[in-house]
Amino acid sequence: MMRVDIRYVDYSHLDNLIKKIKKIVIDSSVVSPEDGASTITKIHHIAQLPSMSSNSSKDIFALAVQAGNKLGKKIKGVHVGYGSDGNHLSEFKGIQILVGVGAYGGGMHTEKEFMLKNSYNSRLDFNIALLYKLTS
Repeated sequence: MMRVDIRYVDYSHLDNLIKKIKKIVIDSSVVSPEDGASTITKIHHIAQLPSMSSNSSKDIFALAVQAGNKLGKKIKGVHVGYGSDGNHLSEFKGIQILVGVGAYGGGMHTEKEFMLKNSYNSRLDFNIALLYKLTS
């Protein structure tokens, strides 16, 4: 059995990739030299998570930059088409989502995930400044 996690930014990219995978399934098989049995391939689409658009963070990111400036910190951001439950919310008009405002660390989503304790206070200060911007 093989499982594939496909990440995409645009639905057309996903559609094209699924077409290519289906073509491979139709055109390919492996036959056992021992008994002549061939592979059986089935495709099961389990879940689909839309990519978060860059517009879903544009306004709140501008406020984050202002909050960082107030603290003397340069805030940088890159749109990565993040995959999370927040993606579903980001499709609704008026909902802004900003990802990656927690403490610094590494090993995301693994058993070795960690937080750098020395980043906690500065990230907390930033989040407080951002909340102030959002509520004033």
